[in-house]
Amino acid sequence: MLGASTDSVYSHLAWVQNGLGAIPFPLVGDTGHQLSSAFGVLKEDAGVAYRGTFIIDPAGTIVAAHVNDLNVGRSVEEVVRLLAAFRSGDLTGCDWNPGEQTLGKAG
Repeated sequence: MLGASTDSVYSHLAWVQNGLGAIPFPLVGDTGHQLSSAFGVLKEDAGVAYRGTFIIDPAGTIVAAHVNDLNVGRSVEEVVRLLAAFRSGDLTGCDWNPGEQTLGKAG
């Protein structure tokens, strides 16, 4: 897992020290906007990134992408659900949750 934003590493440090607390994964300061541009989430007129979540498989393929406008936060529960669905290797139905029966083997 990796976190990134167009904020500097100094801004990230301030967030961690003044509210977020310890983060168990690295944070990247994308101040040059290369990462946010590459993922298509840069709001160029403001120099900030939309709130994007990307799940990338071991082969480097994006298997899930979700982008929210600046005023809407992400759902950690949904990311965890998606990861469990991918890891199951099975077909999962709408609103499937870990521990529920799947629709069978994929492919």
